[in-house]
Amino acid sequence: KLLGKNLFASTKHMVTNLKRYLTVYVRFLKNSFAVDAEYRFSLLFKNITGLVWILGALFTLDVIFSQATSVAGWSRAEVSLLYVSFSLSMDFFDLFLRNNFMKFSSLIRAGGLDWLLLRPINSRFLVSFMSGGLETGMAIRLPVGLYMLYHFLPLGTPVANIVLYFVYLALGNFAVYSFIFALHTLNIWFIKLDNITTLSQTTFGFTRLPLDSWPKAVQLFLIYIFPMGLLSNYAVLALLGRSTPAHLLTTIGVCIILFIASQKFWKFALCHYSSASS
Repeated sequence: KLLGKNLFASTKHMVTNLKRYLTVYVRFLKNSFAVDAEYRFSLLFKNITGLVWILGALFTLDVIFSQATSVAGWSRAEVSLLYVSFSLSMDFFDLFLRNNFMKFSSLIRAGGLDWLLLRPINSRFLVSFMSGGLETGMAIRLPVGLYMLYHFLPLGTPVANIVLYFVYLALGNFAVYSFIFALHTLNIWFIKLDNITTLSQTTFGFTRLPLDSWPKAVQLFLIYIFPMGLLSNYAVLALLGRSTPAHLLTTIGVCIILFIASQKFWKFALCHYSSASS
């Protein structure tokens, strides 16, 4: 009975915390949208830029497949799904993470981290999700990306494959988030590493091509060390019905290891952090 009561109390506490954090995050998003809406022309321009970016990606595919019928055994439709998954991953990064990572260095340099550490809420949550990115062009890119996913989806694709696709996509983005967060934690020692975000977005380009097109050593590097390979390749394989239990176990394992490692590194960094006024 005591064990049951403790389990119930722990579950109730966890649900309460989850609701609390969701409420706080929704408020963050509302504030971000209010700020972005003040600059309507900039918001419109960035959305148009996002649409041009998608059209440019499709043009690149046309150029590639005008010279070849397949890439590492992947057809044009299959590679198109990789491009769509890449676009959706970029939307996720822009909406939830980009602005926060861009501010990471200045947050430490200007003393903002001192203020966040005094808040009665998890510091990693605040640093990672305090600002949304509704102005980054995803208002057009996201629905267009979802339409393209529907357009290139093979006829008769089982619902289970579609669900597994989004599970892989979420896990891949989570793994990449943990890795990039650990890189940005280095700002506590080196202060001005603003270009990490730009470098991270540039390396997202690895996910636009099949992993099979890279040498074996590079494939292992892109899965276990620099997990950009997890962003879309395994998700598309799941959509096509070619995913294996090993793929899922690998993705979950990398996610867990990277999150725990990044969390321990964050706590270690905070132990060595001296206030901006020091």
